[in-house]
Amino acid sequence: MIATQWQDLVGTTVSGRYVLRDLVSSSGSQAEFTASVTGEHHSLVSVALVDVAPGEIETEIAAINRAKQLRHPNILQVIDGGPCVVESANLLFVVTEPAQGTLAEALDPNPSELLQDLLSALDWLHSQELVYRNLDPETVVRAGSHWKLADLSQVHSAGKFDTAEPMGRPAPPEAAAGLIVPAWDIWTLGILLRDLQKKQPGGISAPFDSIVRGCLEPDYQRRISSEEIQKLLKPVPVSEPIVEPGPAPTPALTTPSRSRVPVIVLSLIAVLVVLLVVLLRPRHPQDIPTPAENPTQPPPKIQSAAPVAPSLPAIAKPAATPDKHIGRADYFADDLEGNLTASGEPFSNDAMTAASREFPLGTRLRVTNLKTLRSVTVRVNDRGAFRPGFVVTVTRRAAEELGFVKAGSARVKVELVK
Repeated sequence: MIATQWQDLVGTTVSGRYVLRDLVSSSGSQAEFTASVTGEHHSLVSVALVDVAPGEIETEIAAINRAKQLRHPNILQVIDGGPCVVESANLLFVVTEPAQGTLAEALDPNPSELLQDLLSALDWLHSQELVYRNLDPETVVRAGSHWKLADLSQVHSAGKFDTAEPMGRPAPPEAAAGLIVPAWDIWTLGILLRDLQKKQPGGISAPFDSIVRGCLEPDYQRRISSEEIQKLLKPVPVSEPIVEPGPAPTPALTTPSRSRVPVIVLSLIAVLVVLLVVLLRPRHPQDIPTPAENPTQPPPKIQSAAPVAPSLPAIAKPAATPDKHIGRADYFADDLEGNLTASGEPFSNDAMTAASREFPLGTRLRVTNLKTLRSVTVRVNDRGAFRPGFVVTVTRRAAEELGFVKAGSARVKVELVK
């Protein structure tokens, strides 16, 4: 246990290399300083000193060494670390690149920029079969021009873990079964984003309201993925009105493309020339037989040797926009009650509403369970159904009327209601 105040350590050299300059933050068992590197007066780093129990030293050193190997632009780089002696006290030190502050201290962070940076780091960790588990405003720092994950002490390999192990941050439902999967980080991302947006004057807005609901899905297999979050962050083009196809009209010539104009004009000119030649050509009496010569044979038709202009092909009418889809449907979790939907209205599992990626907000849809042939009419007020093969997500009330609450999902046909 260190016997002096953390502030009194300013000017002390740690591990023979790092000179402590300013105290940034402190608690009873640890403190963080800015420091300069001996012999590199223009190089600043961040040094954390931690007072740990003797039985935890080996575990903490292993975590530091593991963190040194994790290199990514959105993960705070751990440069050095290990045991040290300061003021006769046995401590651990951790050296990282300098940071300007934590997310908890940020006044008005850009949610889209924050999400992009965090997803980039989490995707990389998941590609290494690691789960961060420690997402919190205090563990997200601003370093340079990026948001980065700090405090990698909770990083764990994907798979199983001991449920008696301290988890620190709010854990997702699957943690109770000792299951640790990348969806764990999506859950904590939803909590972080929800708490961050609640501090904003306007509350949670689209598309972040949909992202939060997708992140806090209790079933980790149905939880929104990083790729689906990225899609929601992209601007959504204005949907064209869906028109039900009617009987095909009589084909009509439309304006030809620019490349065909010369051919058409030349063909029309050729037809006019042929007609003028035929009409203006002098006709001689011997060319027309008299009725006496052959009273039973009709006068011969005048034929032209000029080529006949080709007829123009009819322009095909574009296919009408589809107004129905066939795929699977699921339903919303109960704990989303009251959250804002993409349309701005509060979510209610007792309403006859739905989430769709394809149909515009406000559209009325007929959803038919293809197994039972039971149908309901719902109104689109949210964006959703992000899993592959799923075309709509309905409220629990709609799912009950369709008869697939126990099954969890059903194969359905979704049709536009006129």
